Amino acid sequence: SGPAKHTTRACGGTPRTLWKDSTTSTAPHSNGSITLKFAADTAAFARVVVDSNGVAASADAATKCDGVNWMDDRVVATRKTGTVRLRSAGTAIMLASKAIDVGDTVYAAAGGTVTDANGTPEEGVALTAATAAGDQIEVLLR
Repeated sequence: SGPAKHTTRACGGTPRTLWKDSTTSTAPHSNGSITLKFAADTAAFARVVVDSNGVAASADAATKCDGVNWMDDRVVATRKTGTVRLRSAGTAIMLASKAIDVGDTVYAAAGGTVTDANGTPEEGVALTAATAAGDQIEVLLR
C-alpha cells in the first residue's frame, strides 16, 4: 500500500506533496506547522525550503521559503527532524540579517535570513523590529 500522502499549500498556494513515513514527514500539526527531516544543521527560525522528497533545508537568498524552522534551537545532526512553520500559518519568527524597522517589507537574504534591502523574493512585512543581525523578528508572510 505504501506511505500515506499529505499535500500542503505552502509558498503562496503552490501544492507540495509530502510523504508520510519514517524518512520524510509526519502529519501536519494544528498550528500550521509540520515535522520534517532536515538535510543539514539549520539555525532556529531560519527560512527553509522543502524538496521533492519532503526534506527541509535552509533557503538561499534567491528562493522564497516554504516555511521557517520553528525550533527554539538548531536542528542538529544528532536530531535530524524539526518543526517547520508553513507559510499558510500567517506569521512566523524569522532571523534578521541586519537592523529592520517595524513595517518594512522584508526579502530573502543569505543563510536563511531576511533583509529590508529591496530585492526578490519578498517574504512579508516586519511586525517587530530588529536592532542587529541575528535578531528574531515576527513577519507577516505574503
